[in-house]
Amino acid sequence: MSRCVALLPLLLIVATAAFSQSKPVGAQCVDCHSQTTPSVVAEWKNSKHGKLSCDTCHGTDHKTAEDVKLAKTSSTACLQCHA
Repeated sequence: MSRCVALLPLLLIVATAAFSQSKPVGAQCVDCHSQTTPSVVAEWKNSKHGKLSCDTCHGTDHKTAEDVKLAKTSSTACLQCHA
């Protein structure tokens, strides 16, 4: 029984990681950016683009704070639809 109790924290960490990765990409973006750039998230939600998932314009290469430069942010992201 004590072995099970000792493994419980590890199980919770693994389950949390699995759950967070099962969310749609856009939901993961909103979760993180609601904390790091809340005004940008609010502006996006209130815009016509709020119907789109973040990865539609910004791609899926950016996943952490360390790889933020991988997100598409130039006008080329806009030109996918606004050509």
